[in-house]
Amino acid sequence: MAMSMSCMILRRAFSTVAPRAIRTIPSPKTLSAAVSKMDISSYNNAHHFCTDATKINLLDQKLIKALKSRISPDERLAVMEAMPPVPAGFPFAIEDVHYYNSIKLKRELDDGEIIDVEVDLPDSVKYTRAIGDTVPTVSLRVNILKKNGNGVKFNVSATFDGIRVTHVTVTEPDPDDSEFPTCFGPYTLEEGSDLQSALGEFIEKKGVEKKYVEFLYNYLFKNDDRRDVLMVDKMEKFFDE
Repeated sequence: MAMSMSCMILRRAFSTVAPRAIRTIPSPKTLSAAVSKMDISSYNNAHHFCTDATKINLLDQKLIKALKSRISPDERLAVMEAMPPVPAGFPFAIEDVHYYNSIKLKRELDDGEIIDVEVDLPDSVKYTRAIGDTVPTVSLRVNILKKNGNGVKFNVSATFDGIRVTHVTVTEPDPDDSEFPTCFGPYTLEEGSDLQSALGEFIEKKGVEKKYVEFLYNYLFKNDDRRDVLMVDKMEKFFDE
């Protein structure tokens, strides 16, 4: 009996509360009418973005003026003329990597063998910005690819004293994936070993010679300044279009 009385009380309470709760929720028609009366013009994108062509042009001109003042004509000429000349007989074509201060060297031999070299400054001198404070040193990643697809990759530290190979990796074509060859390595070479010395001589015979180290070292430093000029030129061109 007590259970029956409790259930009756709960049903009465719910019957009085539920209709009120339901009535507090507006119908879709009411919501639609309310939205139609709202003034949404203040949210127009035109109020947040400048669409005045004259103002935009003035802003562009201001940016161009600021860019022109970034590097004077004399500084620009000095930077471009400061690039070290390519040594006579240098066997590689040079490709600048503009998004990063490194360069790529490429050479193809008569037998179809291709030699690609990526040249960078080692971390120890990368941010010194001063030529002559350290012994000219460059880091090389040498990739030699034969016509049949077999290849070998070397990590090299090069100075005018010699070519020192630190790691070597052998690659072979993957019959199931033409883009990614099968790699064996890297193998770390023992310092001062006969193999390390022989591989250094092998790389020099391919044209990566120690006599070019100072040129590559200076080229990387000067090329970093040239990249600043190039960046300014590209930005100026963008805003002037």
